[in-house]
Amino acid sequence: MSEGNTEPGEAQAKRLKPLAASVGSTLVMPADVESDEQLDAVFDRLATEWGKLDFLVHAIAFSDRDELKGRYVDTSRANFRRTLEISCYSFTAVAQREHALELPAHALPRAPVPPDGREPIVLPHRAGVVGYHNLVELRVAEGTLTRGPCAVWFRLRHPLVAGEAPGAIERVAVAADSGNGISAELDFKRWIFVNSDLTINLLRPARGEWICIDARTLLGPAGGGLAEARLFDAFGLIGRSTQSLHVRAR
Repeated sequence: MSEGNTEPGEAQAKRLKPLAASVGSTLVMPADVESDEQLDAVFDRLATEWGKLDFLVHAIAFSDRDELKGRYVDTSRANFRRTLEISCYSFTAVAQREHALELPAHALPRAPVPPDGREPIVLPHRAGVVGYHNLVELRVAEGTLTRGPCAVWFRLRHPLVAGEAPGAIERVAVAADSGNGISAELDFKRWIFVNSDLTINLLRPARGEWICIDARTLLGPAGGGLAEARLFDAFGLIGRSTQSLHVRAR
């Protein structure tokens, strides 16, 4: 597996391909352990080709070669963090994905139309003000926004906390909180929807930047409502969400 400083790993490939051929394997893939997308792609292919692994060997160590000289006390914070991520946390990252290969699972629904090539949109009832809609990029996958059942892809434009990369559950929660917002059955100019809670149930952690919610809103006769959604990433269904609604006229 690449440590992220080879483009795109030609040196490793020259050594690994003959080794793989010696045991009758042609499966050699780039795996930059600093890239969740590359690791996901590796284990998705392993799941397709092999189904599971008998064992996993982690043999990777890295540090900036310029800081391997001189005194330890001169080690920079940035290199120390990157060294730990590549040399240590990478074992956790691949172990998590290997563990997922071992679990039996049903065939799950595929994601709706991917966001690539879809036009970016803005929540129409938020135009002219600064708020939640400035945090996210939206692209419609299916249906019409705020006109009943609708599927929309969400991607964070900014971190929730400055300087901290958002985690998988944060990306999911930001998207899931818009279930009623995208699938509203009534005109936002005439009706108020108060969602007093949000429940998210996940089958697995989300992968990648884009999260899709395929939502619909159900309204009862006494001012109560429920927004429910299927949650997807680019690889398929990851879970469901629900929002309780209190609805009244403005």
